[in-house]
Amino acid sequence: MNFYHRLFLTIGLALVFANTPLMAAEEKENKRIDTTGEKTPVTEWIKAEKALTDSLPLANRETMYIIRHKHGIIRTIEVVHGEINQAVTSCAKENPDIKKSITDRFDTWEKSVLPLIKTAEKNLNKEIKTQDAVHESDLKHVLKLNDKAYDYRNAQIEKTPITDMKSCQKLLRSLDKTEDELVSLLQQSLLPEEVLRSKSKNAVKEQEKAAKKNKAKSE
Repeated sequence: MNFYHRLFLTIGLALVFANTPLMAAEEKENKRIDTTGEKTPVTEWIKAEKALTDSLPLANRETMYIIRHKHGIIRTIEVVHGEINQAVTSCAKENPDIKKSITDRFDTWEKSVLPLIKTAEKNLNKEIKTQDAVHESDLKHVLKLNDKAYDYRNAQIEKTPITDMKSCQKLLRSLDKTEDELVSLLQQSLLPEEVLRSKSKNAVKEQEKAAKKNKAKSE
């Protein structure tokens, strides 16, 4: 998988996940369980999270999912930042003609994205400590397992570094798009739980309307 395919796939999945109705997002995620019977970090996470959520009322379960969604967004953006950083470094080293332009643009990119990551992390840590839907230790345990599952999946992706001028110029042009999309994701992660619940309910209503409309057309 080439750098750009992987990069925009990662951002695209995060955008879809952040804008998917809450319970629907969980159903889709759970369907990705490895059904071969092999024990992996993914199956370990799913098993632990299911055991925890099965013991919770629906409202408490949704609170946990919202927190995990926010955690996942932050982690994904940190991964994207690391991959872009490596690409910018290799491009600057191998292509001195664009070294200044690409490093200067990435510096601006970081000044836009990194402070929001810190704010989002601080906000999430506060939410984890103040919520009363699930025991803090249980929630942190599931989040750690979720991180291990993510790292496991990420390690299975073949990563090819970019160094040629054409790819590096494409990277430079892509920084505008990635900056805007990641800032948007981080801003969503800062929204209060009640706002996200409302957005999820509205999304469900919109999907139901679209389904009825499509059904009427087909009849």
